[in-house]
Amino acid sequence: MAGPASAGTNQVRLTATLIEKKAKRFTPAGVPVLEVMLAYSGEVNEAAIDRQVQFEAKGKAVGQVAERVEGLAVGARIHLSGFLAQARQHSRQLVIHLTDFELEFEHGV
Repeated sequence: MAGPASAGTNQVRLTATLIEKKAKRFTPAGVPVLEVMLAYSGEVNEAAIDRQVQFEAKGKAVGQVAERVEGLAVGARIHLSGFLAQARQHSRQLVIHLTDFELEFEHGV
């Protein structure tokens, strides 16, 4: 297993529902930050067995992505891409950092 300093892939792709948005804040440099809560429910295949999976996860959008997420209604379903990072320094909790997303429409993307 690689150590913490080694480089590797850190990519997340997920279709989720936006279930909560906190108030937008700004970094000291004036960059917008928006924290959200995401919900996933679906079926995945593990070891040739279909498995129902449901979870909620914290998300964070920064910069232009934060501005775009702010315009979404709670309940919107999105296809997101991003990466995982610590919630804060020295934390073991993970947060999905959204780097891009597409809104899922009723008739599909």
